Amino acid sequence: MRKLAPVISVAVLLAAPSVQADGLAVTAKAGTLGLGVELSGGASNQFNARLGANYFDYDFSEEYEGIDYDMELELRSVAALLDWHPAGGSFRFTGGMLFNKNELAADAKPDGSYEIGGTEYPAALVGDLTGDVDFDIHAPYVGFGWATDNGGDGGLGMSLDLGVAYQGSPDVVLAASGPISADPGFQADLYQEQQALADDLDEYKYYPVVAVGFNYRF
Repeated sequence: MRKLAPVISVAVLLAAPSVQADGLAVTAKAGTLGLGVELSGGASNQFNARLGANYFDYDFSEEYEGIDYDMELELRSVAALLDWHPAGGSFRFTGGMLFNKNELAADAKPDGSYEIGGTEYPAALVGDLTGDVDFDIHAPYVGFGWATDNGGDGGLGMSLDLGVAYQGSPDVVLAASGPISADPGFQADLYQEQQALADDLDEYKYYPVVAVGFNYRF
């Protein structure tokens, strides 16, 4: 929670003038960052500050480097954003920062043997093969979109965000629980497999953000 404090403080300071200017809006959102809720307010009809939180879990299966994995994606993020409405209307450019705790957990599904680092190993020797993937905790964000909560009267409205967050290259850790796990040769192959998996997932360092929301402006 201490790491969140600077992000929250900046967003609150940006949003503070909005209480006396254009009022506050609350938005419920859904998109590639998960399900979220957002508080926003504008110091003028051209500038708007937003503070939001996103959360979602998703399970799926995928094959990487010839190994089948059961994957669990955990989406966790807090966003501090500043919007610029150049014409004072609904269209906006957005910049800001995500406090990024998105993570991916992997459990390999053994099929008699594993090919790890180019070497075939019996599943009984490898045991449970698991992986953890995470990204940079601070992810700069840029994007654009539309929101009908900017200026005008209060009430219900909609929003759309399109952008990208740079969360850096993935940090991948693979671990085995079997009797061969401490063998130096196996450890070298496991490290090679770990690097290959990181290369496969490197495309996600630029994380696409698409979100649709329904807002209420006070």
